[in-house]
Amino acid sequence: MPCQLDSTLEINDDLLKYRRMAKFYWCDLQEWLYSSESIKFKDKMCEKLRTDNAFVRDWRTLTMDESRQICDRRWKRLLEYNFITFNGLKTDPKRFVDFAEVLESYDQSLAAKFYISAIFYVTVLSMGTSRHHQILEKCMNNEIVGCFCLTELSHGSDTNSIRTECHYDEGEFVMHTPDNEAIKCWAGNLGKNATHAIIFAQLYINHTCHGLHAFCMQIRHFKTMASLEGITIGDMGEKTGAWNGIDNGWIKFNKHRFPLDALLNRSATVHSDGTYQSIFQNVKEQQLANLAILSIGRAAVVGKGAAAVQLAAIIATRYSAVRKQFHVANHTEERSIIEYPMQQHRFFPHIATSVALIIFYRKFIFICYKHFICCTEDETLSHETFAKL
Repeated sequence: MPCQLDSTLEINDDLLKYRRMAKFYWCDLQEWLYSSESIKFKDKMCEKLRTDNAFVRDWRTLTMDESRQICDRRWKRLLEYNFITFNGLKTDPKRFVDFAEVLESYDQSLAAKFYISAIFYVTVLSMGTSRHHQILEKCMNNEIVGCFCLTELSHGSDTNSIRTECHYDEGEFVMHTPDNEAIKCWAGNLGKNATHAIIFAQLYINHTCHGLHAFCMQIRHFKTMASLEGITIGDMGEKTGAWNGIDNGWIKFNKHRFPLDALLNRSATVHSDGTYQSIFQNVKEQQLANLAILSIGRAAVVGKGAAAVQLAAIIATRYSAVRKQFHVANHTEERSIIEYPMQQHRFFPHIATSVALIIFYRKFIFICYKHFICCTEDETLSHETFAKL
């Protein structure tokens, strides 16, 4: 595969010297890690971003609102390029990983925007049925903006203690936040942009709790973006670091009524007369199945870690090649600090770690996709199929 450096870049002579000392061809390593198809996709995407004014760096210290506006504008522009489609999750998941890796190296907020949108889509796709196809279509056309609400003020990782309640009442659901500790918080896209949300809540029918279930529900009016009756939405405000492009928010329910078809019902459903039907025998199994979708999000965290270590290792290595300190005996020229054993011991292991993480992540995420996509092929899944997840 043809592989070359950007000819427009001026490369430091010392950096070139150390590159030429390598005992392998860097393009071969790149192709081995990512595949030629992935490299071509990334190069094409990078070239588009490099020549588009919407992606020109703004080196000012931006306000929170400016960061969000820029992130939203760039996200919409990315969708116009059609680099990926959400429907492509089923046919070409590798492009999603490539897309995310490019964004990670460019803008953390933009990458987070992608992850939030993707996990909303994947949740509806894997946990919903044909009655939710309209939501998927609107999501693909960017007609709706989704968010994912699991974490509460007092509980996040401890999903058994999630306390938001959803009660069946005369052919409808009623979502309710029993107290302030049960307020959903830190959900990306929720503060300003989301029109729909995946809400995890304890399902009650006739005072019997059937465990944690997921609901895909509208939370704002499309025209005014005001929250619906019985829903209060707030903004988490400014954050430290590179994440201010994302509008993290909180949401509180006060006996908000919504239709039964909002329940993502691939493994369990509630009929209009209040009859509850599940493919599982007990609440614990049902809850584990409903939380399987979290595996995708947690796998993505590994990808973000791999990208961070990779970028840090690259920067440290290049800097060590061009940064000089102390004269070599009988020489007037100073020595590059990459020559010193202490410096090598400090960052060489991080290079190896980044390679290992990339290999693991790209294999593991495709396994996750494979298992979740199998859930979308048949709406009458068995207990055994869900157990694999």
